[in-house]
Amino acid sequence: MLIKDEPYVAYLLTRYEKKQRDLAKYAVDVANGDTLVYRHHTSPEFNIGKFRIRLKITTTDWQLNLVRHMKWWRKLPGLASARSGDAGMVCEFAGSGESQ
Repeated sequence: MLIKDEPYVAYLLTRYEKKQRDLAKYAVDVANGDTLVYRHHTSPEFNIGKFRIRLKITTTDWQLNLVRHMKWWRKLPGLASARSGDAGMVCEFAGSGESQ
């Protein structure tokens, strides 16, 4: 199971390959001056101590480009992503089975 945290989601939303797929999918003619404008409605969650903070924001590509380089967030002891907290539960469930 893949757990998506905020830097990884930002990476997926701003990939070059995604933009090329979108140009083909929506029949955008760049030579004719057509462009795509991206607005991403995201809701990142953070656990700070025993508080859970969820932000509902609209971001653009330049903001997500900043976040995609913040992989050091994963190593902060007091600031854990709520989505990455699910990984521990998955590991416990997978490891708690009885061996035969």
